[in-house]
Amino acid sequence: MTAPTPTPTPATSRWLDLGLLLKEKVEPIDWLIDGVLPSGTVGDVFGGPGTGKSSVILSLALTVAAGGGTWFGKKVAGGRVMILGGEKSARKIWVTDLNRCAAGMNIEIEAQRIIAPDGSVGSIWQWMRDGWQTGPGFDYAVEEAKKFGPTLTIIDTIGRGALGQDPIDIPQQQMLANLLEKFRERVGGTVLTISHTNQASGKDTLRNRLRYESRAGGNGLPGHLRWLLAMTPVRPEESAIWRGVEVEDDAAMEAHEMRSLVAVSVAKHNEMPRPKNGWSNHQPLILEMMEDGSLMSLGYTSAATLEIDAQTVAERKAAKRSEGRQKKKSRWSKPRKPTSSAEDTHEAGRRAVLEAPDVFGDEYDESATRSNPQAQEDDDGRF
Repeated sequence: MTAPTPTPTPATSRWLDLGLLLKEKVEPIDWLIDGVLPSGTVGDVFGGPGTGKSSVILSLALTVAAGGGTWFGKKVAGGRVMILGGEKSARKIWVTDLNRCAAGMNIEIEAQRIIAPDGSVGSIWQWMRDGWQTGPGFDYAVEEAKKFGPTLTIIDTIGRGALGQDPIDIPQQQMLANLLEKFRERVGGTVLTISHTNQASGKDTLRNRLRYESRAGGNGLPGHLRWLLAMTPVRPEESAIWRGVEVEDDAAMEAHEMRSLVAVSVAKHNEMPRPKNGWSNHQPLILEMMEDGSLMSLGYTSAATLEIDAQTVAERKAAKRSEGRQKKKSRWSKPRKPTSSAEDTHEAGRRAVLEAPDVFGDEYDESATRSNPQAQEDDDGRF
């Protein structure tokens, strides 16, 4: 007997009928950054120390707070911005960094469009022996968000927002990712954290440095989140040929090494199509951090080409060093001395012995001596 087919019952509100969803039309993505960052995302921006992560994200925050516009060639939606746990130690630092970042942006921001705590309010979460606990900054942020309504919330850095977090503790980081998603449900909008990359990845190729696996604890928080943005310095040898620098010119290379170039790429994009026209690890956006702290876009370029150029520059430098060593060696090497008279005398004596007449006469039979060891022993007494 076959078991009777159970009568279908209406699904509860906690379950989705995927068959019915298949009949619905696909809605267009609501973008915060067109083609780069969907609205409502929980994401992470990572890179090594000094790569300009905070500066790049602050410039995005200013663009959003100014009502939107164009940000490095991409359309950006406008809205309010809330920054938590910032690495700014005082109001004076905020004034400096805001003006430095806004240089060249030509923007005006009204009051109550971008806010940050006036002083430390504590961490949002704290890691205790029995797991994550909400810190003093959690309620402060949630209550402010209810009144403020941020379109974008930035936690700079995740190490300050989540006190005691260990990037290589995978279970801990996965729980932290769940907390971030619940936090976004409370504050609304898009939530971005800023974190540091694995230092060992700095020796890798450019394309691999822009992969999300290069972030510290790749299987923890990065593996759980749906969107990540990678930033890495572009080494001088990677960009020299691309920027038209004469590699053999020491002065030109030294000047080029003083420039600060950064590659930017969407490292993970689970809920959106692959970025087009750049913003990928194969064709990253290249930014230059100017002396005044402002950011200038140098456009997109092929990461593979930069890697090949780096090898070419290394080979040229090696050839130049080898040439320099050869010149130095030839400059200090001494000419070879002529053959000494002692050597000439030795050679003449050797030839004289070889050409000497047979002193044993006809009675000496060399072949007999060689075939008869006893004869040789009797003849010269030593065998």
